[in-house]
Amino acid sequence: MKKILIIGAANLQHTVNFIDTLLIDDSKNQVTIFNTEYKSDLIPKIEAFYTDNAVKVINTENLSRSKNGKIRAVINLMKMKRVLHNECRLNKQYNMCFILYCSWQSSIWVSKYYKFFKKVVLVYFGSDVLRNEKLTNHFFNKMNNVAENIILPNLNTLEKFNEKTNNMYESKSCVIQYPQKIVATMLGYQPLHDKKHDREFFNLPLDKIIVLCGHTATAAEQYEKMIDALTRCRKDILDKCYFVFMMTYAPGDYQNYQEKICNYLLKSKLNGTVLKSRIKYEDMPKLHYACDVHITTIKTDALSCFLQEEMLAGNILIYGKWLNYYEIENEKFFSFPINTISDLTETVNMVIGKFEENIKMSKNNIKGIMELASENAIRNEWNRIIFKKQM
Repeated sequence: MKKILIIGAANLQHTVNFIDTLLIDDSKNQVTIFNTEYKSDLIPKIEAFYTDNAVKVINTENLSRSKNGKIRAVINLMKMKRVLHNECRLNKQYNMCFILYCSWQSSIWVSKYYKFFKKVVLVYFGSDVLRNEKLTNHFFNKMNNVAENIILPNLNTLEKFNEKTNNMYESKSCVIQYPQKIVATMLGYQPLHDKKHDREFFNLPLDKIIVLCGHTATAAEQYEKMIDALTRCRKDILDKCYFVFMMTYAPGDYQNYQEKICNYLLKSKLNGTVLKSRIKYEDMPKLHYACDVHITTIKTDALSCFLQEEMLAGNILIYGKWLNYYEIENEKFFSFPINTISDLTETVNMVIGKFEENIKMSKNNIKGIMELASENAIRNEWNRIIFKKQM
């Protein structure tokens, strides 16, 4: 029996997808999650999945809720470290350890307890690399050194990781998409969807072109600059559009930025709304199919699943060229890159001015994303590189 430890958030659908796609097909795997979240209550659907598949979840009780962030972080780090230490001593050695969120805390835990793991696999998300300025500190270096494999989600993140670490780990780093089931989820919903019902679900107008702007509630989205550029579009173009600012996926202090953008949008007099309430995982396809155009001008991104879902819905994509979406910058994909946010004005005029033609061309992106992100394609890569299985 192979004992597998996951260090990551137990209450995320991302973690469920990872286990479901890669680990439970083999009945010889005994999967344990060391929960890095500060709360232990699981979403009922996720808890049922763990119960059905005999996945053990280890929580740390009585975590600090001090208002001082630094004090809280240190106290909780030590408490969680003790719980992980006890778990490792109890199990002697795990065959594999997957780090599903490469935080500074994870780097300390792995640096301390790596001898309990026969094989360490680091799974970096885009933000773990693109916005991380500590990749070469002592603990990150130790974690990267002891890892057998370092997995990055796309070519841009791999390039930035190697650049920030001076190519020290180039030989063990590679790109494999994270198992997200985005293709299966979107295509499973596609035959059921009705654009009228999808729009009514989110209170969106039926007689407008729906333009979805961004996908997080962070200042990195540069919503203010985006709104400024959109207000300069031709009046006849703006009359056809309804702009939806996606601000449901967010860090803990997101509410102030939400309100700021609500007020900014109101003063701009653009025809649109801000989505503020968290959207259930199973309802996300409704939003994608309710929309027609997606604009992203975030400062950094890693070919996010959200963006891929937008393309699977056949929506027109407008994105900042600085995001380096290398995977879609080829003849298989149809999109509108912009060099600066100010370019958004003329691009939107052009895209909406020839909307029927552009939406038809954007449907061609569906096949490209399926080849890139289908569950079978992703599973085959993980099996070939990580699990050494011949498919």
